[in-house]
Amino acid sequence: MNKIIRDYKGQGHRIILSLTTTPSRQPYVPLLLKEYVDTSCFDEIVINIPNFYKNDSTSPKYKPIDFKNKKVTINPIRIDLGPLSKIVPTVGLRKNKEDIIVSIDDDIHIPKRPNVLVNLVCSCILHDEVVTGVGKNLKHWRLHVDHWSIPKAPHVQLVEGWTGVAYKRKMIDPIFLQSLVLSSKKCALSDDLVISYSLFKAGHQIRSLQMNENKFKEMEWGLGEDAIHLHTKRHEQANYENYAKCLRHIQNIHHKTTGPTIIKRKA
Repeated sequence: MNKIIRDYKGQGHRIILSLTTTPSRQPYVPLLLKEYVDTSCFDEIVINIPNFYKNDSTSPKYKPIDFKNKKVTINPIRIDLGPLSKIVPTVGLRKNKEDIIVSIDDDIHIPKRPNVLVNLVCSCILHDEVVTGVGKNLKHWRLHVDHWSIPKAPHVQLVEGWTGVAYKRKMIDPIFLQSLVLSSKKCALSDDLVISYSLFKAGHQIRSLQMNENKFKEMEWGLGEDAIHLHTKRHEQANYENYAKCLRHIQNIHHKTTGPTIIKRKA
């Protein structure tokens, strides 16, 4: 085991992998964890399963799956928070604020050479910052917020959740995040923006490992309409609209007088 991680665990802290899934993709999660994600450094793997997919009692049902990996904890959750279900419910399971939680998507082959997940955890420990495999700034989405300035590399404004993100438990405000996604459909579809804004609001920096996006491979079961995230041109185009509308919602709710100013980037 990596010495940085071993020493951190020796102080009584845990390293937790966290994700969610959908009913049709749930059968592939054991394969994902066995073949496509290195889980060796984690003390626990938390899979958050909503009572009802999309909070709809008529939706397809989740089925019990026998995980041979003893690290796995199935965490039933009352409310489906969409993509944010992969991280928010896990925060409330334990009380140690220095525990590190790494969130991943259920359809991404995360590189093992270099070992992205180990690097995420080590960087989070060393810098006491949120760490993302790949990060972006608001201008990528043709947005600008007056009081949310672009940081110097390797820091970024936005996490890219599908590349893996490491947080210390103390950095996440689950109540704030849940209130945003439940009050706006566009924010529910803009989880990377919502969680990044929450981190900015709390004064936490986001560090990017500046990985090559092409090293992360999307699995074939991740191409359906029920994907946690669709990493396609169509999905990226939808983000332009969703992010802008979510930021306006944040402005209306939390910044009545000095809220974020949204501008279009010049073509």
